[in-house]
Amino acid sequence: MQQETSLYKNTIVREVTKKDFDIKTPKILLKKDGFLMCYAIWCPHCRNKVTMWTKLANKLKNTDFVIASLDCVKYKEVSTVLGVTGIPRIFYFNKKGQLEDYTEEIDPNALLNYACQSKNLLCNH
Repeated sequence: MQQETSLYKNTIVREVTKKDFDIKTPKILLKKDGFLMCYAIWCPHCRNKVTMWTKLANKLKNTDFVIASLDCVKYKEVSTVLGVTGIPRIFYFNKKGQLEDYTEEIDPNALLNYACQSKNLLCNH
């Protein structure tokens, strides 16, 4: 029996899997804008972000913006292709599936400000 590694099971956060990626390009196939947090269950910094990430997903649940997570233990091939070497790591992704590093503070207000100022999204949240 495989050990559960998800920090976001039974939450509103969209848990992405290998099926949600085109590994060759690499692109995410959700066809929406959003943020992706790459994490590992054993990482204390990742565990400390669960409540914040879940609250952000709840706040944005009635929008077209996705708050997603990738379990880097379970989907090591995907995290390797994405170049994840440190966790937690956050990417912004657009409707075309292009991913870019989010390097600002990991805080709901900072994330929303980034989406508004850099991408002209979520400016009324």
